[in-house]
Amino acid sequence: MAQTTFPELLEKRLGHSFRLETPFELMEYILTKEGEPGYAARMAGIRFKSSLQFMELIDRYVSHLGQTDLLFRDVKLRGEIIIPKTKINEHFTSLDPKLPIPNRLQLVAEQLLAALAEKAKEERHKPWVQEEINYMSQEEYQKAYNRLQQAKRYSEDTFDDFQREEELLSTRVVDQHFKPLRKSIKQLQFVRFLDIYRQLFTDPEYVRCFWPDFQPPRHWTEICRQTSSRLQKRTLAYEDQTPFLYLREQLSGFHVNRSVKHLFIDEAQDYSPFQFAYLKKLFPLSKMTILGDLKQAIFSHTDSELETFQSLTFLSDGEEIETIVLNRTYRSTRPIVEFTRAMIPGGEAIVPFNRAGKKPTVTQLADKAALREAVRTQIRELLLAQHQTIAVIGKTAAECQEIYQSLKPHFDIQLIREETAAFKPGIIVIPSYLAKGIEFDAVIIWNASEQQYHAESVRKLFYTACTRAMHELHLFTPGKPSPFILDASPETYDLRIKA
Repeated sequence: MAQTTFPELLEKRLGHSFRLETPFELMEYILTKEGEPGYAARMAGIRFKSSLQFMELIDRYVSHLGQTDLLFRDVKLRGEIIIPKTKINEHFTSLDPKLPIPNRLQLVAEQLLAALAEKAKEERHKPWVQEEINYMSQEEYQKAYNRLQQAKRYSEDTFDDFQREEELLSTRVVDQHFKPLRKSIKQLQFVRFLDIYRQLFTDPEYVRCFWPDFQPPRHWTEICRQTSSRLQKRTLAYEDQTPFLYLREQLSGFHVNRSVKHLFIDEAQDYSPFQFAYLKKLFPLSKMTILGDLKQAIFSHTDSELETFQSLTFLSDGEEIETIVLNRTYRSTRPIVEFTRAMIPGGEAIVPFNRAGKKPTVTQLADKAALREAVRTQIRELLLAQHQTIAVIGKTAAECQEIYQSLKPHFDIQLIREETAAFKPGIIVIPSYLAKGIEFDAVIIWNASEQQYHAESVRKLFYTACTRAMHELHLFTPGKPSPFILDASPETYDLRIKA
């Protein structure tokens, strides 16, 4: 079974041309920038660009572009324009507008390649070509000789003829300069795909040119400003990567895979409706098995579980969807499940495996100094209980760095970062969003206070962090506990108050 991750797919198709924001950088932004200028607009933009409504907007935009001009760039040789973008546009607009854009662009590419062949003949007699020949090193000369001989362009005798030699070397020099040009044209690099995408956001009213009844999301003007600014720096935010790729392939032609007949998508709660639709487009003949837990949906793609289910129904193309709901959990002990399921809507449907264990503990402390000492004591107790994997979970990477510095003098401990490929058994410090999908013998939530976990947007993140524990769960709260803890019955946990 061939395997990849969605970020790896994006990196493969876009990483060579753009700076790509990773999902983990996105999570750091979501968790650390709340209250800063532009935050509400960014969050609204994430939700909108993850939706099927935005996909419809792009589809309408592509239809609009088919009736108007595209954005092209000049074809240049040695810094000089040899085919101006105006000529490229003239050829594009002269083609039948009923032809799909990818077909028209292929016809334009063929015309450009023919024009390049003519230009190459002209360039062979230009002074710059003779200048490059004159400055050839012996090594370069010998290399040209060998390559031309391999190509059977001449015999050894004719290379000694001065006129013939100049002609062959001129051809070789010009070919070296034109080869990357031909490659770029075959790859449609004369089309300014990024600027075409950016055009959607340069003017908040531009969308009404092709969708008069468009109902913009909240903060649309600011969403446009932020997006345009990032794109100008050739940076693609995570929420822009799939839409940009979709637009580019709508214009250039989709690279579909018809050989794959079944697609398994794990951790489906991490995917947006737009990403599901894109995958459906990439694998048009494939059926799907989609696995996930929407209660662990920590990314801000959708406003509700219902929205995700509706998007999957939309993508089924009328085919029957078989839904299998698995409510029994086997990871954690019964006391941990009874405590954590109260934190999320619908949690009462979760059925714990009948495995006994200790109740989770919630330790309320006076300040950060008391927190550090209490956590160190708890870790020692867990080590005495011979737990093999102990995770101290912080909310963000910055908090985890602080935790690591606090505990490092006392324990052999490992800090988990985005780039960490694997970790060894023992004590680790890990950000909440990186802990998803992993399980540990014991989990310590470093700061489970109201100050740290209060916004409804992090409820599922908090729940996910707590449910990483298999045998023991300990939460520490300098100050008032998070409201998510208080949603649980006091009978499901042991409350400890330390002055």
